[in-house]
Amino acid sequence: MSDKLYGNAWQEVDLSAARYNIMKIRESVDVPIAAVVKADAYGHGIERMAELFYQEGAAVIATANQREALRLRRKFPDMPLWVMGALGSPPNPPNHPDKSADLSGTPVIWRGGLISEDLVEACVKNKIMLSVGSADEAEAVSRISHFETAYVQIKIDTGFHRLGIPACDAVRDIIRISRLPNIHVAGIFSHLTLSTKSADEKQDALFRNIYDELAEHGLRYPRGMADSIALYRYPEMRYDTARVGALLYGCKSRETPFEPMRVMRVCARIVSIREIEEGDICGYDETWRAARRTRIATLPIGYADGVPRRLRERGETALNGRRARYVGLPCMDQCMIDVTDIPAKIGDTVTLFGGNGADSISFEEYAAWLSTNRNECMCAMGRRVPRVYADGGEVVAVDDPLVRERSGVQCP
Repeated sequence: MSDKLYGNAWQEVDLSAARYNIMKIRESVDVPIAAVVKADAYGHGIERMAELFYQEGAAVIATANQREALRLRRKFPDMPLWVMGALGSPPNPPNHPDKSADLSGTPVIWRGGLISEDLVEACVKNKIMLSVGSADEAEAVSRISHFETAYVQIKIDTGFHRLGIPACDAVRDIIRISRLPNIHVAGIFSHLTLSTKSADEKQDALFRNIYDELAEHGLRYPRGMADSIALYRYPEMRYDTARVGALLYGCKSRETPFEPMRVMRVCARIVSIREIEEGDICGYDETWRAARRTRIATLPIGYADGVPRRLRERGETALNGRRARYVGLPCMDQCMIDVTDIPAKIGDTVTLFGGNGADSISFEEYAAWLSTNRNECMCAMGRRVPRVYADGGEVVAVDDPLVRERSGVQCP
C-alpha cells in the first residue's frame, strides 16, 4: 500500500471481508437483519459500513443514539434507520416551573429527567425509528412529534436490567403506548444477558408470554430478541428480526455455520531498530530489562492511538510470519517490540491487532491479553490513526481527519 497520505501507522478496513460476513449471515438466517453500526461501526467508520451493509441487504441500520442516526440521515436520505438506545428520562409537562432552558438548544434539562427535544423532533421529522423504554417516554415522544408520526420500537426488560419496561408492567404500558396519538409501534424487543442457557430461556419465556398477552388484546407486533451471539446459539429466538453487530466485523464467540473474516487490521511500520546490551532497560519506569543482547524495533503508534500500556505484560505483534513481544511500557506515541530472533528491518509492516492470514492477531487473543472483550478492543482505536479502506486488496478510500483538517488534502 502507498503511504502517501497515511504515513507509518494505520488501520485497515477490509470491505470485501465485511461484504463476505453479511452475505454469509443472510444466507444462513431466515429473518431480516438489523445491521448495528453504533460506536462508529465498532471503530470501522459508520458511514461507509452502513452503506455497505444496506447495499448488501440489511433491512435496517441500527445506531446507539440519535446523533449517530442523524449523521447517517444527512448522507443517506432513504436508508431505514433505528435508534436502539435510550432517549433520556422523560420530561415533566412543558409548563413545569422547574424546566430550565439550555441556551445551546440541546439538551433540555427538566426536574426528574434529561431529554433532548431537538434530537427527538429531528429524528421524527427524518423518519428515524426510535426506541422507548417506558410509557412516559413514549408520551414525551408523542407530544414532541407535533402531529407527525413517530415510529417506535418498545424495549422490554426481561432480565438484563439496563433499559426497557419491566416485564411485570409491559402489557399494561404497551397497551397505553398503542393508544397514544402520533405513535406507530413498529415492534417490541428485548436483550438477553447471555450468561447461562437457563437464564436466557427464562428471559425468552417472559418475552413470549408478554407477546401472547398482547395478542389477546389484538396487538401483534414484530419481535426481536437475538443478537450476534443468540443468532446461532438460539435459532428459535430469532423471531421477526435479528440485531447483528460484532459478527458483521468478524467477531465470533459461538459456533457459526461459516468462519467470519476479520474486517479490521491495525498496522505500523518499523521506524527504528537498535541493539541494546544485557541489563539495559527499555521504556519508562524500568519495567523491562534485557535478559540478553536484544534488538529493539520501534513502532510509531502508542496508547494515544489505542495501544494500551497493559500490553507490556504479555502482548505480542505479528511480523514476517513470526510473533514479536512488546518491550517495556507502550508510550503515548510509540511502542517497542523485541525482534532479536526475527529477520526484521526498518520499513517492515507489523500487525498489532486483527487481520487474516499469517500476520494476524485474533480479536480473542488480543482481548485476553487485556482482560476485556473484543468489542472494546475494536472501539478503542484513536482517530489519529488513519483509516484505510480496501476492497479486493485495492485501496479505495482513506479517512484521515488530521490530514483533511490541517492541509485540506482530499483523500481518495
